[in-house]
Amino acid sequence: MELRHLKYFVSVAEELNFTRAAEKLFIAQPSLSQQIKDLETELGTSLLIRKSRSLSLTEEGETFLKDARHILKLAQDAKHKIQIMANTKKNKLNIGFLPVAEMKIFPYVMPIIRAQQPDLDIQFHSLSCLHQIQALRDQKIDVAFTRQCIDDEHIASIELFSEPLILLIPRHSAHAHLDCISKQDLIAQKFIMSEETASPILFQKIQNIFEALNTSIQVAQYSSNILMNINLVAMQVGWTIVPKYVESLLSENVLIKSTEIDLPNISLYLSFRKQDQSKHLQTVKNILSQHFHCHIF
Repeated sequence: MELRHLKYFVSVAEELNFTRAAEKLFIAQPSLSQQIKDLETELGTSLLIRKSRSLSLTEEGETFLKDARHILKLAQDAKHKIQIMANTKKNKLNIGFLPVAEMKIFPYVMPIIRAQQPDLDIQFHSLSCLHQIQALRDQKIDVAFTRQCIDDEHIASIELFSEPLILLIPRHSAHAHLDCISKQDLIAQKFIMSEETASPILFQKIQNIFEALNTSIQVAQYSSNILMNINLVAMQVGWTIVPKYVESLLSENVLIKSTEIDLPNISLYLSFRKQDQSKHLQTVKNILSQHFHCHIF
């Protein structure tokens, strides 16, 4: 019996369907069926009740499922521990980040980190929030600067700062002369909307703004990055709501406007693996903790 047999059985037990389980595991359905039969032969009992239109677990199957999940979790935890031990011995730090960190964090803290650890090899990885969190779980990066607050068995997050969202409109908009944009004007306009996969927290906050107005946002176009939001506004494709840090990137063709409603804040978090005790991570956390007693916005 190998770990793959346990993985195959757990997938079948969760799906109760060989075809769906095979698709989930990226293997052929006949091969998966044979692997489960081989497992049952080795155990000397049936784990599944097979009927023409249904699949269910036997009493033995229910018991084996609990143990199989436990064993797979132990194997995954052991893998994580060894990877973390190996990574702490390397004089290397992989940092995942969003553009906001590139602009508002790195210029302040990286010179200090390099001064304290001049031989440290720092590699930067520009990734979306979701890709950063997955890379952190997969041991591909050591720290992540994201909009998501994670607190689970393996990952912790620390809030670094919170910044307001702002409304951007084209300079040549018919509303450019207004000091404040009303609720009705927001509802009537089409917006450049950040894609949910690229910026899930920003996406949800903007959705919440319009839900509070008892309407849905009118989307002129979806954007995969914040610069695209700004440029499309400059081209008069629509309005957009973005974090305040972008104001230094705006051209003369884009205006910031106050709104009748209060726009929410959005936070930036430092995320890291809880079991990571490396001196490199401690240095980063200490420097960030000291620096962000300051208000940089």
